[in-house]
Amino acid sequence: MYLALDYIDGPALDRVLRKVGAFSPRAVAYIGREMARALEAVHSLCEDEGQSYAVVHRDVSPSNIL
Repeated sequence: MYLALDYIDGPALDRVLRKVGAFSPRAVAYIGREMARALEAVHSLCEDEGQSYAVVHRDVSPSNIL
């Protein structure tokens, strides 16, 4: 089994935070909403027969948010 990821050109959230400092409440809400949408999409992946892939992302951290 292996995992292949698309290349994403740009810095991770932790680098952006170090560079620009704190985000506005609106930006935090947007990032949080988009993270929740992405995690929901990954966690609900199913095979063609409807069997869940049972994906669990166990390292949601600023260094893993692109």
